[in-house]
Amino acid sequence: MTQRGEKQRSMKGIGRTLCVVSMAAVAACSTTHTEVQDQSAIRYRAALEICVKGDRAVPSGVDHIIQACTTIVDSDTAPVADRVEALKMRAGLYYDAGRYDEAIKDYTEELRIGPQDSVALRFLGDAYRHKGKCDAAVVDYDQAIRLNPKFGDAIEGRGDALMCMKDDARAVDDYSQAILLTPRRADLYTKRGTAYAQSGNAAKAIEDFSETIQLRPRDGAAYLARGGIYLAQAQYQEALQDLDNAVQLSPGSADAFDRRGFAHLYRQDYDAAVRDFDRTIQLAPKRADAFAGRGSAYMRENDYASAIEDYSRAIRLDPAFATAYEHRANVYSQKGDYERAIQDYSQAIRLDSGLTSAIIGRGDAYLNRGQYDLAIQDYDHAVQLDPTNEQVLRHRHQARLEKVKQDSARTISIEATAPK
Repeated sequence: MTQRGEKQRSMKGIGRTLCVVSMAAVAACSTTHTEVQDQSAIRYRAALEICVKGDRAVPSGVDHIIQACTTIVDSDTAPVADRVEALKMRAGLYYDAGRYDEAIKDYTEELRIGPQDSVALRFLGDAYRHKGKCDAAVVDYDQAIRLNPKFGDAIEGRGDALMCMKDDARAVDDYSQAILLTPRRADLYTKRGTAYAQSGNAAKAIEDFSETIQLRPRDGAAYLARGGIYLAQAQYQEALQDLDNAVQLSPGSADAFDRRGFAHLYRQDYDAAVRDFDRTIQLAPKRADAFAGRGSAYMRENDYASAIEDYSRAIRLDPAFATAYEHRANVYSQKGDYERAIQDYSQAIRLDSGLTSAIIGRGDAYLNRGQYDLAIQDYDHAVQLDPTNEQVLRHRHQARLEKVKQDSARTISIEATAPK
């Protein structure tokens, strides 16, 4: 073939190639936008499916679901209904993970753009409560209950928030409403019993913890709570029965052994008290009250060295433990070491200015040291705090008599040595 023929053939081939390339480009240009739209729609539908129906049981799947929900939330073209659903799902995942700030943000946004959702308001209240913002939680629970007056979880949650705010009376009302809606829930009786106990209504508290035990006979915490109330009411036999059950059902509970130790202490069974406090300390080595309780048992057995050691350990664990200082002072007084006793009584009074027994104890120490003016000052103070305390009235009377004798002896001494 001639060079001219070869050149013509090459030019034709190039032309055909250019033609093919040009046609492909045109085809690509005409299909790319549609394909991108289709792929974007596929990704969106896949993200929505994962967000709504993802497997939360798989820990690694939670982050994947959050990412899918975030795709919907961040989409500029997502329908409002999809964004609301994605915010709700993501908020729930954040809440379950304890990421309450993020949950609050999502629930708040969901409620802003979507219809009023009583369930979202309830969980928003829960998140605020877990953050310790109980007043904000009450506001959200109130809105949820207005939307659904029989929303038991929101009513219960509001009761929990009111307990957090120390508003025990209103908490009792909410727990009572929740019980009317679900009367077989033992934990609601426990919560109401706790609210009654904190408000000082021991009889009602005992009734509710008894109902908990009736519904859930192996609830060690209910026995522990009821036993604690009996203990505070000085019903020591009933307390011991409940605390025995609490120890049996919850053998790893330091609280159960600790309270039973105090029940034994108050019943003057000091060996049993020491054994229970020993076990408490094994389970919870930094419990100051257990050391103080054991110290009291040792003191009653006249083991003053062990008592002082335990009170001192309690004070090291809790330097603001006023009664530990007072009880150690009592031991020093028993030993006749009034100087150390006065130091400890004074520290107890600095920590708790209304601790009448410590004021009386210091007055007694001053009386025994012959410092009658200081003793009378303490007794006067104690009488102001407790005007009907016959013991302090007797001790003050004795101090005044001793003061008169002391002044008389001093006067006679002065007169005897005065120049004639």
